[in-house]
Amino acid sequence: MPGTTLPMIQPGQLALLQFDDWFIAPDGSEYKAAYGPVNIIKAEDLLGFVPKGDTNWYVQIGYDDKAILLAGCRVHSASPTTTFPSRPGVVWDAR
Repeated sequence: MPGTTLPMIQPGQLALLQFDDWFIAPDGSEYKAAYGPVNIIKAEDLLGFVPKGDTNWYVQIGYDDKAILLAGCRVHSASPTTTFPSRPGVVWDAR
C-alpha cells in the first residue's frame, strides 16, 4: 500500500485531496486542500533512503511550477473528480 497508490486514484488522474493541516502553496498562500493530477512517490525514491519515521510516502499534486509535494500521512481524504471544487481560497488549483 503506502508508497504506491491511493485507492481508486490512478497515477496522473485529477483528484481533490484534503489535508490534516494547512500548507503553503507555490503562490505563497495557505490552503487546506489541493486539486490536480496526483502521483504517489515512495520516500526512498525521493530521498534516496528509507526514513525511520512515519512518512514513507509522499503525494505530488500538479506538475512544474504548480506542483506541491506533501507527506502522505497528512492526507485526510482523497476523491477522484474532474470538477474543480467551488471553494476559493481553500483549495490550491494545481492543474
